[in-house]
Amino acid sequence: MEPYFINSDGINDFFKQKYSLSISKIKQSLDSIRKSKNFAIESISHFYIGKSYWAMKKINLALPYFVKVDQTFNNKNYLRPDLREMYELLIKYYKDKNDYKTQLYYINQLLKVDAVLDDTYKYLIGIHKEYSTEKLLAEKEKIDNKTLRQKYYTIIMISISSIILIVATWFAYRYTKNRNRYKNNYKKQKAQFVNAKNTPTAIPEKPQILNINPDTVSAVLKQLEKFEKDKKFLERDWTLVTLAAALKSNPKYLSSIISHYREKGFTDYINEICIDYITTLLYTERKFSNYTYTALAEEAGFSSTQRFTNAFLAKTGMPPSFFIRQIRKEQL
Repeated sequence: MEPYFINSDGINDFFKQKYSLSISKIKQSLDSIRKSKNFAIESISHFYIGKSYWAMKKINLALPYFVKVDQTFNNKNYLRPDLREMYELLIKYYKDKNDYKTQLYYINQLLKVDAVLDDTYKYLIGIHKEYSTEKLLAEKEKIDNKTLRQKYYTIIMISISSIILIVATWFAYRYTKNRNRYKNNYKKQKAQFVNAKNTPTAIPEKPQILNINPDTVSAVLKQLEKFEKDKKFLERDWTLVTLAAALKSNPKYLSSIISHYREKGFTDYINEICIDYITTLLYTERKFSNYTYTALAEEAGFSSTQRFTNAFLAKTGMPPSFFIRQIRKEQL
């Protein structure tokens, strides 16, 4: 019986606020109590060791002993009325820590404990309860609502993160794909420039346009060649009407001749010879690679930077920014 007397004396020391002595005596008695398989006294011992550490503000040392008390309740369905306080302490502790999951666990445990105590110790009157059943249920509902909101916010955040990841992946894929396409287009553009420089451009023979007088066609073509050679296209705001007037033709004939012999519409014809002009300057004169897009647009005869950028992309298959970067790399 000696270990039980030492154990009881240790619990008395707790109530005398001799917490270190209480812990020492209770721990001294525990080995013998475990060997006798007295789980009730062992659970009570764990509770008062935990309570002593708790009173000494050594919470981290107290928690493992409280967990053992809870394990005994789960395994043996045993808990004495005075041990109930442990659950109230734990509920407050985890509430202050904003650990709602663990707090909710101990609220549910205390509801089970109260059900067992009400049944086992129903003859006892006036067990002090800081947390009544109504208060526990109200606290449980609050935590359930918080947990539900947290799950809702988590789902929203996961969804937003997934969307951002998908969009970022798509942009990365598109960037890589476009970059590879731009590289291939630059190689083709450079090869065309080198070939045109080394080999005179042969104008392919085309059949006459049946509904236009051959002499008229010949005259317009010669004037178009002069228009291109003299770089008249660099003058801004050319329209089909103004160019037809300058070439002493009519818009209908001019449109048909450009479409047939240049194989493109009027706007594309003007834009492309302007872009050919500016790309030649970029290849041959270093200073132009340092020009702003606005300055390049003006140099090429475009009325706006946006029109220049769109026309450059349509003609070369790459934006001017990529083209200029490649030019600068070759100039290093």
